[in-house]
Amino acid sequence: ISFTANSVTTTLTFSDVSASTASLDLLLDNVRVLGPAGRILQVESSAADAVAVTVSPADASGLSGGDTGFTRIYPEGASVDLTTPAVSGTLSFKKWRKGDEDLAITPTVTVIMDESLTLTAVYGEDPPVITDQQDEVAVVEGGNAEFSVMASGSGTLSYQWRFNGEDIPDATTSVYQISGVQPSDVGSYDVVVSGSAGTVTSFPAGLTILIVTVPENPAAPVLSGTPGDMTVQFEAVLPGRYTFEWSGNLTDWTLLGETLVDTPRLLEFEHNQDEASPEPSARTAFYRIGFLANP
Repeated sequence: ISFTANSVTTTLTFSDVSASTASLDLLLDNVRVLGPAGRILQVESSAADAVAVTVSPADASGLSGGDTGFTRIYPEGASVDLTTPAVSGTLSFKKWRKGDEDLAITPTVTVIMDESLTLTAVYGEDPPVITDQQDEVAVVEGGNAEFSVMASGSGTLSYQWRFNGEDIPDATTSVYQISGVQPSDVGSYDVVVSGSAGTVTSFPAGLTILIVTVPENPAAPVLSGTPGDMTVQFEAVLPGRYTFEWSGNLTDWTLLGETLVDTPRLLEFEHNQDEASPEPSARTAFYRIGFLANP
């Protein structure tokens, strides 16, 4: 038999018929027969253990996916798809690495087996996320202000409130309150939320002081009706809570109504003395309007 090896024609000569099988015995020294070259795909995971990875197509042995820590053998040049879960336990998928290089940040990746590869699915904790930002706050001078946020993330979260970018001592919860607001408190407030996987800073929110202007000659309330069936109208020019009370003797007062005003508007209260008074025969009534500014 003649064949070509390394561009040199070689002849094999068969001899010696076996006495037991009446066939040729072929004894070859220093001869190795190889099949097509295979490429090894090794799949690992980092931080998360035993992650179930799907692999397509199956390799030469009919094996496809499995828990990380497995190897598969493919023909050179084969295209292989791998998909790892987005979440494993409390950890989230971050990226695929090929050896020491980042390969992809999506859970599904495709590789060409032109060489043996080691792929690692990298998992990690999620940094905190602020799910509810604080609102702008406006109060009258001397009132109370409150900022608050809601956040989620891995592990225990810590908070540090800041005023104009500087840490506020002892302001280390999700809520920050200011009692007796003064002009020196006006400015920008935010909070840094920290967890085991990183930090996040809230959007800044401003604190302002409302300027309350009292008219020099406010309009007097207008009363209509009789003491037994009275309607009172007046212009509410300041933001706050208004109350309306009546009395038959200027000593004992009964609340008839209250309302909260955000913008100037006309208020109206009604009083039916026959329904509200234990002495419906009384025909004298006194009224007063109370006001409490927004805190």
